[in-house]
Amino acid sequence: MTKEIEVIPEVDTLPILTNEGLLQLAERAEKQVEAIKKIKGIVLKVTNPQDWVDQNGKPYLQASGGEKVARVFGISWTIGEPTFEVEPDGHYQYTYKGVFSLGGVAIEAIGTRSSKDGFFKKYGPKDSDGERVVLPPSEIDKGDVKKSAYTNCIGNGVTRLLGIRNLTWEEVQSGGIERSKTGKVEYRKESDGAVSSDQTLKRQEHNRRIKEALIRLYGNDKKAMADKVIELTTWTPTKGPNKDIEQKGHANYESIKSDQSVAILCSKLEKLSPLPKPEQQPEEVTCSECRKSITKGACTCPEQQPPDTLDDTEVPFE
Repeated sequence: MTKEIEVIPEVDTLPILTNEGLLQLAERAEKQVEAIKKIKGIVLKVTNPQDWVDQNGKPYLQASGGEKVARVFGISWTIGEPTFEVEPDGHYQYTYKGVFSLGGVAIEAIGTRSSKDGFFKKYGPKDSDGERVVLPPSEIDKGDVKKSAYTNCIGNGVTRLLGIRNLTWEEVQSGGIERSKTGKVEYRKESDGAVSSDQTLKRQEHNRRIKEALIRLYGNDKKAMADKVIELTTWTPTKGPNKDIEQKGHANYESIKSDQSVAILCSKLEKLSPLPKPEQQPEEVTCSECRKSITKGACTCPEQQPPDTLDDTEVPFE
């Protein structure tokens, strides 16, 4: 005897979900999405461009910004002592682990930094081929690596707890934070390492001063400006494959790769066109005779007036 099997026909459409629990879940999710949007807006209102860094093209909230945001939302944290690991090549890494709390919610976050990170690299004099020599990890300040790991932990904890990681520059700029006014860290090829935000800000300051010096010298004469920059940046190497061969300078100072070269150019231009000295205000003194408060040398009382004539023979040479 064979058992009959009931075949259920296929259907082209899925059944409509009417489960009340799913609808409530969807409504709650929509409210959470709106809440995150509001949180993002508040974060951008309480921070400023100095709290953000353009890190390889992405916005990164620094510890200063994370602390401001934490105060607004009442976030607290406990961060333990860091672990310190040394690798066979002498490089080392600091790792902080912390617990971040908001209301009844708590999460764990980690912050880590290694001496291998590009922006900690230090360089010595160039070698015979003109290449920069990377100094050993023993030359890197351990304090800088340790502090960076700590601030990384704070930034990670605050942004994770509020659900605002991976913001785009479009979102950040919509809140009034101009990308051009933030610090910058650019990761270049491995041999070049990275450029820290402090380095970038110094470069921007030197560029500004170079521009102002050129304007003082040449007004709006673009050609004269370019000629002077070429003149001041032309040089002759004393080592390497181009030894004793004159290297033409840059017409555009913003295209110079070396921050040190930009600083030197800035110094040369400011020597050629020093900043005007601020006008000195007259010194206020009290007249020794009439006791009036007057501008130095301007009192009109008789005791302060010079004689009508003064012959050279009357000048004492004591």
